[in-house]
Amino acid sequence: MKKIVSFVVCALLATASFAQGQFGIIGGLTSSQSKISTAFSDIKAGTANQYHVGITYYQPLALGFAIQPGIEYNVKGASFEEINFKTGFVEVPVQVQWGVNLFSIIRPFVMAEPFIGYAVSNNVSSAGVTLSGWDSVKNRFECGIGLGGGIQLFKHFQLTVRYFWNLGTLYTANLGSIKTTLAETKCSGVKFSAAILF
Repeated sequence: MKKIVSFVVCALLATASFAQGQFGIIGGLTSSQSKISTAFSDIKAGTANQYHVGITYYQPLALGFAIQPGIEYNVKGASFEEINFKTGFVEVPVQVQWGVNLFSIIRPFVMAEPFIGYAVSNNVSSAGVTLSGWDSVKNRFECGIGLGGGIQLFKHFQLTVRYFWNLGTLYTANLGSIKTTLAETKCSGVKFSAAILF
């Protein structure tokens, strides 16, 4: 994991020499719902308690393309009956964007975002009791892809929404003292993000 983080940091620093590149901070909500309307309902009800926060680097390329790698702490979760799972990952997403600048004010874009990650925290709660440990986690490594779109305002602000799919299975039915069955889940969902670019 240290080698991956070191590689990403070196890559970010190397791209800093490119013209027009911008570092930034990013954060937002992560929902385990697969529908945007349901995810919005969770936000309104105050039950969308997963989140992500990190740093990013925006680098415009030719023909409307741009690349935006980053490092994020992303909390994902799943629910089964009365048991809730919340797992925090250190993730390395790499957005590939295509968009059009309109009057140098707004840039709508679409994006694809492959990512890799490693679980660094895990909590299981049932009947108000929170447990820590890794018995419920099948894989601490994860990989996946996100697809979505967004807008960039005045070259310094971004708002994005995207579906994300984990390509591996994160949780297992081996829950130790918790006697229930958890359907194996990929912990996919929707991310709503805001970024400030400097």
